[in-house]
Amino acid sequence: MQVILIVTDGLQTPPGNPYKPADKLKDRGFEIYSVGAGQVRDHYRELERLKNKDVFFVPEARELPKLINQVAQSICPSE
Repeated sequence: MQVILIVTDGLQTPPGNPYKPADKLKDRGFEIYSVGAGQVRDHYRELERLKNKDVFFVPEARELPKLINQVAQSICPSE
């Protein structure tokens, strides 16, 4: 299994379209999880479009380390 985490604040930084490379990776079999940091809930649609597995949120980027366990459990659930 090949996993990619896309972490974003929800604001697109030009140039480019983030969906094209994400779609190519999905086509190659990568599992993509998107992580929104900060006030990105307004950009939920974009996060949904990037992922093919799950979307996670943290209120502030400094809370990303706390999210690691939640993401790891989603990727490798215990039985």
